Amino acid sequence: MRRYTKVSIILTAAGGGEGGAAPETWSPVLQQTNEHFGKGRTDTFVVSRGDDLGELSTVQLTCDNGGVFGDSWYCEKVTVAGLLSGREW
Repeated sequence: MRRYTKVSIILTAAGGGEGGAAPETWSPVLQQTNEHFGKGRTDTFVVSRGDDLGELSTVQLTCDNGGVFGDSWYCEKVTVAGLLSGREW
């Protein structure tokens, strides 16, 4: 029996901020299913935005603690790729 977390994971990315401007933040909706974030899995999400966020300065993952008691998760790595620009962070 495979176990999956029931929490909702929220991604927040911050970028831009060139020339002393404040970075812009963006929190896209991740279309999660019950099979995402299972132990040993690699999950991929494709999100889109109308303009380029610029050079990323931070990426933060948080959860809403919506799972059952003891539901937990661990993230080993996050990769963000600009599909049009070819950049990767």
